[in-house]
Amino acid sequence: FDKFLREDLNDEHVPQSVRNVLKSLGILYGLWSLDAHSSVLYESGYYQGSEPNRLVRQAILNHCELIKPEAIALVDAFAPPDFILNSVLGRSDGEIYKNIYESMINNPENFERPQWWREFVDNKPQIGSLQPIENLAKL
Repeated sequence: FDKFLREDLNDEHVPQSVRNVLKSLGILYGLWSLDAHSSVLYESGYYQGSEPNRLVRQAILNHCELIKPEAIALVDAFAPPDFILNSVLGRSDGEIYKNIYESMINNPENFERPQWWREFVDNKPQIGSLQPIENLAKL
């Protein structure tokens, strides 16, 4: 990314729209870095008062508003592929319910009893052996 900002930002082979978006991301990253390290800037005397921090945070919000139309394309570009993410809910196809169902069907353990089932069945209380809630309050 640093190489792009230094060398490729003015390369005419890179489409202008791509250059604009990546330049905006670079600016946003710079603003985020200033915000994240503001304590160091205050301690070293570069920042004084609350105004610098307020201006940086406002600039972050303004810049986020500028790149909002590109958000989906950016996420698609940066997102890991489905096989690396390995998430039923986060796949790029958007088929959440279909993916959950297929995951459930394809896992054979979902159709077997858990190993603790016998303990649960053997130790369950008998009908009528539990005290009503009203009687518990008297104890």
